[in-house]
Amino acid sequence: FEPYHIRAVAEELATERGYLPAASVKHGNWGAGLEMHTKPWVRARARRDYWEKLKPASGRPKCPAMSTPDSWGVTKGHADLMQHKEATSLDELKPLFEKAKASH
Repeated sequence: FEPYHIRAVAEELATERGYLPAASVKHGNWGAGLEMHTKPWVRARARRDYWEKLKPASGRPKCPAMSTPDSWGVTKGHADLMQHKEATSLDELKPLFEKAKASH
């Protein structure tokens, strides 16, 4: 295991342990750091639901053979790709979550 694996396991066990690990002060849970990304499909990953339902295509038993694209349909210069100076608000993230659900 790498240190980030240990931190992730400790964060998942925080309710049982009663506290978060020390390394969590620099790290947002469940992809919270992705909220400021320029690409909307990456911002849509900034939630627990996405990471819990992720099925990595790794060749392990019961894993999919290949990944599937999200098909967001935006290209360079699209308004959805503009960088924000502040973190994306929940109101801005909700349409992204809905679009991500619709594509799966």
